[in-house]
Amino acid sequence: MINTFEEDITLDNFHLLSKSTKKIIFDKHMYIIEKLAASMTSEKRFAHSKSVANVCKDLAKRWGVDENKAYLAGILHDITKSFTLDEHLNYLNYYDKTKVNEVEPILHSYSAKYFIKERRRKNK
Repeated sequence: MINTFEEDITLDNFHLLSKSTKKIIFDKHMYIIEKLAASMTSEKRFAHSKSVANVCKDLAKRWGVDENKAYLAGILHDITKSFTLDEHLNYLNYYDKTKVNEVEPILHSYSAKYFIKERRRKNK
């Protein structure tokens, strides 16, 4: 069986790509939408994330800041929403213990930052 380019790229081997290839992938949001859709717990949550991403992009355009970064922030803002309490606390205990006593419904807003940072660091 011949694999397509998309099938060959995973988080495990993303670091092997050149910087210019990674930039193209991120600038065009390649794979992010598909991977995020697959990881979301519901279509409603995914639709919400896409809507937030579009609002972020519109605001960025209005204020003259990087639309690509704004879109990515919007699409990824709920990436840890489906984490268990223990998963959130694992991230927060490691990265920012000041947030472990926050109310559970907002823990994802803190753990997402560290989850994304970890993935980004692994893929450089």
